[in-house]
Amino acid sequence: MAYDVLIDPGHGGKDSGAVNSASGILEKNLNLDAASSLNFYLQQRNVTTAYTRTTDVYPELNARTAQGIREGAAIFVSVHHDTADGRALVYHDDKETSIRLANKVASYMGGIPVRSMTESRFGRLYIADFTTGPSILIEVGPTRFYTRDERIARVQPAANAISDFLGK
Repeated sequence: MAYDVLIDPGHGGKDSGAVNSASGILEKNLNLDAASSLNFYLQQRNVTTAYTRTTDVYPELNARTAQGIREGAAIFVSVHHDTADGRALVYHDDKETSIRLANKVASYMGGIPVRSMTESRFGRLYIADFTTGPSILIEVGPTRFYTRDERIARVQPAANAISDFLGK
């Protein structure tokens, strides 16, 4: 079954991602919350979606992108939070369509930085394994508690950008 966007809430299960040392907040939980909000706003704009995970499990990285390829996703979007410097940003996998999508999402999110995955402190990112369409990784913001309104303010613009990119 083909669909528009495969949403990947980063980390999960055995992999907590970043941990806020002061509050104990785990990135994997924030990612699920943000992915759920992203999904809601994409569906409000008639964008069809699927998830790599909806609970606290850890799908292997190669299984995440393989799912999108196998199921015919047009776009792969990985959702993360980061404690490195607290800034929101968008990584892309260096395909021209990914660069265009990343720039659109960054613009809608208030002009946040856009980076090639090669500029990530982790090096090559698994989003590059999604070979059938554009793929991006959105660092929504720092690993901290977000009110519902804060989460919406960060995620809804990304959903609007993705929808517009798809012409929906």
